[in-house]
Amino acid sequence: MNYEYQRRHSRWYELLLFSLTFHLVVGMSLALLIPGLERWGWGFWDYLPDVRRNTLVAIGIAFTATALTLRRMGCFPRAQLGANIMPTVSITFLLVVAILFFTREGYTRQVMFSGYLVSLLWFYVGYF
Repeated sequence: MNYEYQRRHSRWYELLLFSLTFHLVVGMSLALLIPGLERWGWGFWDYLPDVRRNTLVAIGIAFTATALTLRRMGCFPRAQLGANIMPTVSITFLLVVAILFFTREGYTRQVMFSGYLVSLLWFYVGYF
């Protein structure tokens, strides 16, 4: 019996679902849209004052930094990514909020916290 060797996650849909591009595009869309729609309503992107823009950019930066950090941490041998998700997401969001706070830029706390929760959920779902 000859079995052909097939790499793990070599099917096209596995390559798509486990790629960093998919993770960033879909996850960031959810992390930006869900809190924005919940707080500001449908069509919030039609009018973006500085407070909304700062909040959305901060969520995007924190999400991207978290995704790249977790991707790098997963390369280490014996890395337990499940234990590192919550601290990584928390630290990146805290850093972004600290930057906004100390530069005295306006931001919406409710949307930042909702973006944090959606990001945390997304990274745990992506892990499992």
